[in-house]
Amino acid sequence: MYLSIIILIGTIVLLFGYIKFHIDLQFSPDERKWYEKIRFVFPILVIPIFGVIYYYWNKYPDILIDRDTQLASKEVSTQLVWTIEGLLTPQSSPEPMSKFEETGSKYGTFGDSYGSLNTLFTGFAFSGLIISIFIQLLELRQTRKELSGQKKALTDQEIQLKKQTSILKNQYELTSFQHIEAIKQNFYHQFYALMEERRFRLKNLEVYTDLNANLSTHQYEYTTKNSVVGINAFRVYLEQIEAQLCTKINRVKQTKKTNILFMRHLFFCFESQRFYQISPILNLTDNLLMTIKDLNRNISIDQEIDIEIYINLIASSLYPEEAAIIFWYGILSPEWKKLIEETALLRYFSYGHAHDLAPIFYDLKAFGENNNWKSIYEKFNTYQQ
Repeated sequence: MYLSIIILIGTIVLLFGYIKFHIDLQFSPDERKWYEKIRFVFPILVIPIFGVIYYYWNKYPDILIDRDTQLASKEVSTQLVWTIEGLLTPQSSPEPMSKFEETGSKYGTFGDSYGSLNTLFTGFAFSGLIISIFIQLLELRQTRKELSGQKKALTDQEIQLKKQTSILKNQYELTSFQHIEAIKQNFYHQFYALMEERRFRLKNLEVYTDLNANLSTHQYEYTTKNSVVGINAFRVYLEQIEAQLCTKINRVKQTKKTNILFMRHLFFCFESQRFYQISPILNLTDNLLMTIKDLNRNISIDQEIDIEIYINLIASSLYPEEAAIIFWYGILSPEWKKLIEETALLRYFSYGHAHDLAPIFYDLKAFGENNNWKSIYEKFNTYQQ
């Protein structure tokens, strides 16, 4: 009996030791504090259950023996039965059992007396189930707390990520703004520097007036050192072009088509020495236009700069004679023709010879939205039909 009690108490101590070890090993201090608060509830519940189970297991065989003794005494008192005639006759005794049956009956009764062990082990299993449920509850509580912490950490990370994204966006916008401002400042510097250089060269432009063609060499030669300076130099060179193309222009006007002879004479005009004197001015105009066109190359579409203002400034700054020379040179040079049409450089241009020749050599976009040029092209298209 004492051994059973010791085993029972030892089992309980081992179970609670296991719980304590399991909790100390796997749970945080906060979880262990929570367990310390309720750990006294389980001994109050579990120990009485084990006590009842042990008492029932220990006393149940004695109860069975007492009941068997009482039943045996009743059977002895009722073995004699009186008949109706008042004769006492012994009632037939039960059939005798064999030795094996008697032994089996005794051992069966003795074995049944220990059937309460099933109840004891069932109690142990039930207690183990309670402990397992308790441990699972602790683990679930810990898991929920960890998930809650992870959720909070993810929320904090999301907030930080949004803040970082906002900071990066602001930095990108600031960097983009600084980049655009740097491009603008660089463009302004180049544009106005080129405009100033153009003004300086126009002011100091000088060409010789007495230039005659040498028929043997097909070159122009200077006969005197007489010269003109400034804008008048364009007028002298323009007169040379018109003189060279005098008869050829009328033929092109009549046929409304270009011809090889006209192009040869025009090429000869721009191969003269005088053209090399004024070509730096045209090169500066070309550099200005290319600088303006390249302005938006490295800028996104939503931040592009309006370059039309600067193209219009150049177009309006062209002198009539200078624009006329550009008109002639565009007929000869495909690169200049393309640049003139893309920028509508001749939007303010008005020149007698050009009214008949422009529809033959240029697209209308070279003259922009000028209504006078639109009417000239409409008349030309009507004639062609």
